[in-house]
Amino acid sequence: MGWTHDEHPGHEGYLVATEREANGTWHEVRYPDDQKRPVSSLLVACDCGWRSPRLVAPMGSMWFPFIVEIPERYRERAHELWRRHFDSLPDRPTLSAGDLHFEWPAG
Repeated sequence: MGWTHDEHPGHEGYLVATEREANGTWHEVRYPDDQKRPVSSLLVACDCGWRSPRLVAPMGSMWFPFIVEIPERYRERAHELWRRHFDSLPDRPTLSAGDLHFEWPAG
């Protein structure tokens, strides 16, 4: 799953699974181990290096090598969060921290 916009090449959005280490630090799951597994937290990310705040992954989210799948009804909200980042690029109005408030749809 990835999002692009014709006006800004180099800004491709996607989901990244994150895992918590035993010492409490977080890392992005990046390397294939050929085993799909459930995802409990994720980030919305952009090729430019931008990352959203860490989100609790919706029930049913799965990590496969190099891709995160979330239930269909949450995909549009993840895309919206990436668009909020995209819309704040230098030639567009800047977002404040309050503009990045994000919630998954209920239920």
